[in-house]
Amino acid sequence: SVLHAGSIGLYGAAGPRIRTVGAEEIDRTLAWRQGSIAFQGESLVEAAGEINRYNRTQIVVADPSIARLRLAGYFRSDDPQAFVQAVVNTLSVNATGRPDYGYELSRNG
Repeated sequence: SVLHAGSIGLYGAAGPRIRTVGAEEIDRTLAWRQGSIAFQGESLVEAAGEINRYNRTQIVVADPSIARLRLAGYFRSDDPQAFVQAVVNTLSVNATGRPDYGYELSRNG
């Protein structure tokens, strides 16, 4: 199969599959090129894991009741503190600094 501009090729158990994507999805997928990570409805635990991949300062979702909260937006991959601040401001989550690894997120209140 031939991939054309604006297409993504996927290969799985069912074999190859090609699908067309829009400019917004392409920009989100390639955000890492500008040092950013784009989230669109990922869970807090997934997003924290992705930020952790790029940093020595780690973010731990300590409370299972907030692990599935969803978030969207663009974040700098090299600034876990800004990510934590955004999460605290938008998701009613508390962040506690931990000198041994980074930040621990828990339910607000």
